[in-house]
Amino acid sequence: MLSLSFCQTNSYKTSCFNTLCGSFIQTDPNHPVDTELSPVSVLGGQQYKIDLAIIQDNVTHDWWLVVDGNIYVGYFTADIFTQLTGGGSYIAWGGLTRSQVGRISPPMGTGYDRVGSDNFNMLGYFHDLKLVDASNNYIDPNILHLNTYADSHCYAISYRGKFGDKGHTLFYGGKEYENDPCGI
Repeated sequence: MLSLSFCQTNSYKTSCFNTLCGSFIQTDPNHPVDTELSPVSVLGGQQYKIDLAIIQDNVTHDWWLVVDGNIYVGYFTADIFTQLTGGGSYIAWGGLTRSQVGRISPPMGTGYDRVGSDNFNMLGYFHDLKLVDASNNYIDPNILHLNTYADSHCYAISYRGKFGDKGHTLFYGGKEYENDPCGI
């Protein structure tokens, strides 16, 4: 499922997903943000990818979700990101899982827990990571400023640098933990 999150600048006390708060303005009805993506990759088999970008409009300062380089799905209005009127200084790629307190922690990515390997058919990954500069040009991230972070011992992330023709790549994931709810 393609899911967008939104957090207001009030110390993250208010948050919403997708279009639930009216914060994301859907403009392309053919690409809803709250439906399952298809086709779906198969663990160890056929893999599919989606090209996603979030770019700031230089005139309105709204933040657009762009799919496959030319499909403008919708936008977050500039007024909800008052600290980002001149662009951002931090970007994150990642994922999250959720469960009720004391419940089984769900898998992340493919659920495969060998994140240190380089198996694109078995792991969840982001590749060809790019930033968008003030002129809306795609640029490589500065590897000296890249950090990885996992807030649970259940899941892992591994930045692999420029990885062949896949560009800057990171793998992420972890299996379901039945006997260890991981403190989530």
